[in-house]
Amino acid sequence: MNKALVDATRHYCQRHANSGPLISTPVPGLILLRRTSPAAVDHAIVQPLLCLVLEGSKEVDIDQRTERYNAGDLMLVARNTPTLTRIAGASVATPYMSIALDLNISLLGELIELHRGAPASPPQDTRAPLLDAIRRLITLLDQPSSLEVLNTGLLREIHHWLLLGPEGPQLRELAQADGHALRIARAVKLLRSDYRNPLSINTLAATAGMSRSAFHQHFRAQTSLTPLQFQKHLRLIDARSQLLGRGTAISAIAFAVGYESTSQFSREYRRLFGLSPAQDRKANASGPAKTTASSHRALWRAPSRICQQAHKLAWRFPPVGTTTQYNGSKRPQADPAEGTFRRDQQPQRRAEISHNHEQTTPAARRCRPCRRHATALLRPCRQ
Repeated sequence: MNKALVDATRHYCQRHANSGPLISTPVPGLILLRRTSPAAVDHAIVQPLLCLVLEGSKEVDIDQRTERYNAGDLMLVARNTPTLTRIAGASVATPYMSIALDLNISLLGELIELHRGAPASPPQDTRAPLLDAIRRLITLLDQPSSLEVLNTGLLREIHHWLLLGPEGPQLRELAQADGHALRIARAVKLLRSDYRNPLSINTLAATAGMSRSAFHQHFRAQTSLTPLQFQKHLRLIDARSQLLGRGTAISAIAFAVGYESTSQFSREYRRLFGLSPAQDRKANASGPAKTTASSHRALWRAPSRICQQAHKLAWRFPPVGTTTQYNGSKRPQADPAEGTFRRDQQPQRRAEISHNHEQTTPAARRCRPCRRHATALLRPCRQ
């Protein structure tokens, strides 16, 4: 680890300790993080970025796997994807400290064009010059006049070393001018800037320059989410930051992030974070919950086979007078004349379904609607 880089970052964080654990800088996209205690799981959809852990450690759950990053480790995220992050190693004596820098896709494209005619070379070990360039950038943060002159050149140098290093192939694919990743990035940029308002698939597909079907396919390949799920995640993550940051009413937060129904907001909030908005606010008021990133992976899993079978039965026999929703589509109301399933009918079969589901499905893998209604009529899971 570059000791001069660690010292320069520590001194800057100490001078700006009143800003809280997340410290912004004069350089757009450059953020420093310093914590003196472990933190609960943080949900985010990160854009392409470079993260360098200087002290402490953290766990990151991404793409259905958990990675642990210790002091000196470098993390590169080359696409917009949901992550669960927990700062695991942090104390007053040895705080967690890291540097996060958003990648400039346009700058990567310019550098790729400059080297287009050069013969291809295998990835190099560029760690030392990369850390030195980051150190020089951190050192200039308290020198506004010099930073204004040298900022652009240092960012260009950092991106240059990343392209020549082991991460180069991923970044070249990301910045390819006619590639799918860059097209999807344009749609993601629109979603990030306007996620509070309704956005049609036609609008997003046109922004990406693709047909609807191709856009759906490549969007999910790049982000692991559908466009609607991506928008919901952005809304809920913004809502949670407002919920935990100030005492605004839950209904006001729901409307502010784009929801028209407080009940729908509460259902989707619970589905993502595991607690209702009121429960989450109360839990964090008394201190962050001690959870791990791996314990939250159940929220990202598909329901088990037993759960799916029970859902099919509950779907086939909805309670009379209700409209059941599954994957965004609505079923008509049940007709008693057709022998549909009432709560007071076939109790033995309903109990058998609930018993089998309860006994054979581990608690950590049951989807939340089934866990809440294990002894009542099973309702379909809206994942």
